[in-house]
Amino acid sequence: MARLSLSRPQLYRRIKEGTLRATKSDAALRFLEQDILAAASEQASQWKTVAAWLHTLAVQLAGAGVTNLSVPPEPEIEAAVAEMGHRLVLAGTVGLASDIYVTATLREDCIRMRSHGRVHEFGRMDRVLGNLLKAKLKALASWSGTDTVPGQAVVFDSSHDEWSAQVHMAVISTMAGEQIHLQFLSGRENPTFKSIGYSPPQVDLLHSLLKRRPGLVVLGSGHERVADCQRLAFAHYLNSLGAFIVSLDRGLHFQSEHIVQLHAAPHDGPGLAEQWQTALQLCPDAIILDMISDSSELKLLPVAIAAGITVIVQVPSAGGHAALQYLVDLGLDPEVLDRHLLVIGENRSLPRLCPTCRTPRPCSETEAELFGLPASSQVFEVDGCDRCMQGYCGLVTIFGLLTADEARSTAGSHDASTSPHSLTKSLQTVLLAGEVAPGQCVHLGRAMAQDASPRAAVGTADCGPEPGQDSTPTWSP
Repeated sequence: MARLSLSRPQLYRRIKEGTLRATKSDAALRFLEQDILAAASEQASQWKTVAAWLHTLAVQLAGAGVTNLSVPPEPEIEAAVAEMGHRLVLAGTVGLASDIYVTATLREDCIRMRSHGRVHEFGRMDRVLGNLLKAKLKALASWSGTDTVPGQAVVFDSSHDEWSAQVHMAVISTMAGEQIHLQFLSGRENPTFKSIGYSPPQVDLLHSLLKRRPGLVVLGSGHERVADCQRLAFAHYLNSLGAFIVSLDRGLHFQSEHIVQLHAAPHDGPGLAEQWQTALQLCPDAIILDMISDSSELKLLPVAIAAGITVIVQVPSAGGHAALQYLVDLGLDPEVLDRHLLVIGENRSLPRLCPTCRTPRPCSETEAELFGLPASSQVFEVDGCDRCMQGYCGLVTIFGLLTADEARSTAGSHDASTSPHSLTKSLQTVLLAGEVAPGQCVHLGRAMAQDASPRAAVGTADCGPEPGQDSTPTWSP
């Protein structure tokens, strides 16, 4: 123990892991000198590896203004790995990375970091050090999960001086072993509609609709981080109106002080129906649902809406018409849509052009027709540079909004693509601003053109009622 600077539990763990050989005789552990020397050599090698990573992280953090870091004593490997885990989380907290992955490969563990939209490999370590790092990261998050559940998550706060962030840690079982994924969301300010990418006309529309009356908001949720940011933005604005907000969550999302979050566990614990009753007892002004999976859950929506509660529901679809179609197929009562639908949200995430190497060129006739751009427009392309390598830096998310009238109507009676808050308008804006390239948007342009056609419209409304008929528009799949 003295020669290897190990505590008794550390010594026993190394024996159990097979990194230190021992024999037991008369209630005593005995070691060969050559095994002790081999363990000491391995420990020195591990210390050298971890010390190099600590130095690299210290240099990166110093560039962000973080210098007051702890220095673990040599050769205490566990303390050094714990400090490495702390610095990795700190790197995401101060904005050097949006995601950090500790991934098991066949023979070792790989650390990857995502910054400016690109994932780069930070380093590799043997399985012993990798398991130790993952254990230290779990300890930082106060993770209390078990190995019996395939995927688990926890949200925790990280702060250092003036920096702070929420960290979503997912522990995922893979064929090669356990993986840890850390996602960071800045804690400096609450996301708003403007900050997450909604255009000024879209912000104005949402403000006017949410102020007017309670109702149903349907949000297509594609990218998980985008879905979380939308939830937080809606909560931030509703809170500014003095609303009390409750969310019912199947998964574990980034948290907000504006939301009372109830966990509808998919495995053990209270289900959605039980938590729904709990939510109603709190007398909220708004309820946010992260998922509707079957018709029995869909029946809960009218209960809240009839009570004057705004319901914001996310569905697994990025398109507006497809999001509504999902609810209609599950059996959503058309009367609920006709009377209470406020708005449908849709979004797409596209590769963002590198601002360093992008170059303008005239828009072609085909592109102008496909995307609805003026013939004299210019668009942008990239060749790649040292900063981006392939010409792209992360993703840009564009949003579209469909009002109830726009969602009901066919292309013949109303073309929603001309609306200032449509997804088409958002796409035109980012194309002209040089944030995306036309070649990356061709499929999106064609899909939006199909969505605007009469056969793709989710809802249909007659131009006028027949004599003796109710004038309420009808919805159909």
